[in-house]
Amino acid sequence: MSDSDFKSLLSRDFRLIDGNASAANIKTRITAAPAAYSIVEDKRRKNYYVYETAELITRLNLTNGRTKLINVVQRDNRKPVAVIGLNDRLKPAADKYIVRNSDKKVVGVVRTEKIIPQQRTRLSEMLSEKLIQQLENKRLVVKGGKPLIDLRKAAGLKAYYQKKTDWGEVFGDKNLVLPDTGSTETPAGGKQEVPGPPGKGTPVGPAEGKTPPEQAGISWFLNADYEHAAVVEEPFPLHLSIDAVTKGKKNKTLNVKEGAEVLIAVSCEKGFRVNGEYTSDTIIVGSKKKITFSLIPLTAGEGQVFVYAYTKGRPLATLELNLPVTAGTKQTSKPLPVSARVIPVIPGHAADLSLLISKTYLPSGEKALGFLVLHAPVLEDNDKKEFVSEPIELNPQEYMQNFFRDIEKLNTDTPKEMKSAVRTLRNKGAELTRRLLPPELADLLWNNRDKIQTISIISQEPWIPWELCCFSPIVEGRVTDGPYFCEQFQVTRWLAGPWSPAEFISFSNAGFIIPQHDNLKHTELERDEIRAMLKEKNYLVEDIPANIETLESKFSEGTYSLLHFSGHGVTANNKIAMMLEDNEEFTPEYINGKLSNVGIRQPFVFFNACQIGRPVMGITGIGGWASRFIEVGASVFIGAYWNVLDERAHVFAAALYKELLQGATIGKAVQTARLATNNNGDPAWLAYTVYADPNAVLKAV
Repeated sequence: MSDSDFKSLLSRDFRLIDGNASAANIKTRITAAPAAYSIVEDKRRKNYYVYETAELITRLNLTNGRTKLINVVQRDNRKPVAVIGLNDRLKPAADKYIVRNSDKKVVGVVRTEKIIPQQRTRLSEMLSEKLIQQLENKRLVVKGGKPLIDLRKAAGLKAYYQKKTDWGEVFGDKNLVLPDTGSTETPAGGKQEVPGPPGKGTPVGPAEGKTPPEQAGISWFLNADYEHAAVVEEPFPLHLSIDAVTKGKKNKTLNVKEGAEVLIAVSCEKGFRVNGEYTSDTIIVGSKKKITFSLIPLTAGEGQVFVYAYTKGRPLATLELNLPVTAGTKQTSKPLPVSARVIPVIPGHAADLSLLISKTYLPSGEKALGFLVLHAPVLEDNDKKEFVSEPIELNPQEYMQNFFRDIEKLNTDTPKEMKSAVRTLRNKGAELTRRLLPPELADLLWNNRDKIQTISIISQEPWIPWELCCFSPIVEGRVTDGPYFCEQFQVTRWLAGPWSPAEFISFSNAGFIIPQHDNLKHTELERDEIRAMLKEKNYLVEDIPANIETLESKFSEGTYSLLHFSGHGVTANNKIAMMLEDNEEFTPEYINGKLSNVGIRQPFVFFNACQIGRPVMGITGIGGWASRFIEVGASVFIGAYWNVLDERAHVFAAALYKELLQGATIGKAVQTARLATNNNGDPAWLAYTVYADPNAVLKAV
């Protein structure tokens, strides 16, 4: 081909892609608006790599969504292409060129060879005709019997691209034929039923009589399956997918549409650990992608694994898998019941950064905490999103009990004692950060502090006051005392599980529970000030007599959108309670049966009492007021980790309600109330824990 001919082959149908971007991010972009070519730019080495877009999407469909694109290129042993200018001569050895203009801007791609890839990718090798003949149980298998890819993924992609290019060309194998496929449902613990290979040239598309997802309002569900029972120390592959609901089946459908990006996270609660670097991956609804996590069973007995699905940082669904682990040999398991809980997706603006914190196990078997950034549009695509703490040697609950007791002993009566209290709090926060927070995560938050305002912490663990973690930035070579998390950011929490925080809160019908305690002079002042604010806005306000009989009756009615308690709260003997009049104790266990109706109106719940916000382990998991109210439907729960003087509690509450009634978000109102309560070393401003959406606002009357 002459130099004069090459310009006629110049294709401007391309997309230039940053090699440091994540696979999931790039796949979403190039699938939404595919160009003929995708050019991957390695800015550090100043190289370019050319893929046909169909080939790249297929490759990314088999890649963990958090992997950098340049790493995918390197695993493929892709060679950089030649770069020429518009007036340069062709190079004899090259068959692809990146063309740049005089300003060094990429303006197109020239491809001089026939449409046969220069080399076969790993995917092409997986799907060669030779390997297709090695089907076992209708899954593609290579040596060692390890399944590499569900053929339905490839077939689905072929159906997507069949109008644009020949499928054999995509994989660099002219003899490649993929089996026909349809949409079938897979029960938990069951196996995929994929039709075997048809004859050569058989068209690939939806099975006869099936309506393609894009042609019907199909519902979707989160599916889990596995081939064999779990055996101690033997890899246990857990396959997860978002599948179309088959007619006549009673799957719990997700509140999500085709094309949405869903992040899937796996958390090993008991008896398992994730074998690998990543505990999460992304799925585009409708892509037929199946992701596999390799789990390692640790001990015989019943293990427990949770699967969480999130979209844009908001909870979508939870699967609870209770899996028996044996010490014997692998056996095909019967389908086990899977507890699936689907969560209504609440609209609205997500936090700047949503962080899931869960239990995990290190390869050594030691316990640790895993940190997963669920959603953070303010961060760069190539920022690390998964982190693991150092091994946790102490019992977290016991450690935090001692932590709080030390704080409760602080005195602030004199200037010297106040100064000492400030230092003690700083030391406690720094120690908490050093022991539990991965340094890389702390650096990520600090380096992006100007971009991040709101943080939503979603956690399984209930003991750790993440609000008290503090930064220790290095300035001019010296470590300095930086702000607490709840000081730098608008931090709120939520519980991992099948609950979603509300976008709006309501004060339309407020109930105040204020026991008469001689030693709490400010509780009535607090009630009177807040009640006046609410009445000024024409909200209904009612005083609820502080005795068990009345609370049982009122909670059963489910009429309150705001519940405010101000008084004594106690924690003793693994029990938490609010102290009513006549020394009656009201505990979270009361909120069962018809008393669960208290959550009907998604109430804003503020228990402004000493120790009331501290979680306690119950028989079936985490107890405490926060978890119980969230379970029955509360939109907000606010409480204190440790004893707070009633005067400081009054200041915090008044500032909080004032901000909310003026239109501030929960996150901003709490941050402002903390600062208003910060009085020369009194630790009360750090005592409060807030379970809510940080961007939730008061709904107009």
